[in-house]
Amino acid sequence: MSECPKCQSRNVKQNSFFEHHNLNECLDCKSIFTSKFEDCCLNPDTILVIEHCSNNRTRLFKQCSKCGGAFRNIQFAFKTHGNLFESEFSQINFDNWKKKKSDENKIISEYFDVFRKSKFYSYYKYLKSAEWKIIRDKVIERDNGICLYCKTKPAQEVHHKHYRTIYKEKIDDLESVCSDCHRAIHKSVFSEVLKGH
Repeated sequence: MSECPKCQSRNVKQNSFFEHHNLNECLDCKSIFTSKFEDCCLNPDTILVIEHCSNNRTRLFKQCSKCGGAFRNIQFAFKTHGNLFESEFSQINFDNWKKKKSDENKIISEYFDVFRKSKFYSYYKYLKSAEWKIIRDKVIERDNGICLYCKTKPAQEVHHKHYRTIYKEKIDDLESVCSDCHRAIHKSVFSEVLKGH
């Protein structure tokens, strides 16, 4: 289970869009971060392989038959495992695995660069600011800490009725909501926008 590097929460949603990394979202502080799979890939299938090294030495360790990733730091003794190896170590598959991981790292890095330059990131940073927290707390206090939509759950979030005054919101432009209602509001807004296209 991943831990958020910002708030140390373990309330993290993992999305496996990549073969070697998870794209994680912290459900508490909403930060986005990546983590490598503990194994070599999303669905590893490891086999015991033998590698013939220089100076007539041989080593036994596991290599993934799907992606080529190898666990060379964990070696097996010939005395107990010498007759159990299934294949020769594949340097070509191992090199391909390293290249794929490197390419994936570049894609992830570019994704975060684009994200950081986007308007969404500016808004995302604003929602983490002390300035927004003051406004948010005032709105929730004004609405007695109750969601204005379901009128039963505690309000944990604040919804923008519109974005014309973004970064200079007036209290009347905002309303207190619980997270379930907030998701439903945005889902309905997006579906209305999509209908028009």
